[in-house]
Amino acid sequence: FLGHHDIEFHSHVLISDDPAEEILKSVKRLKGKLLVMGAYGESRLKSFFFGSVTKTVLKKARAPLFLYH
Repeated sequence: FLGHHDIEFHSHVLISDDPAEEILKSVKRLKGKLLVMGAYGESRLKSFFFGSVTKTVLKKARAPLFLYH
């Protein structure tokens, strides 16, 4: 979509034991101007015990965030 509108973008694949923190560190390191990520619902029980990447990124992100579900 961005390329079709002549907007420069770069995608990055991250693998980590703590994906939310890795995403936030990468956005800061890359000086990202917009974070685009998918948001997938998990069960309430799983989110309670293991947390939610989406919620953590929403709370801590310093760059604008575009979520797609």
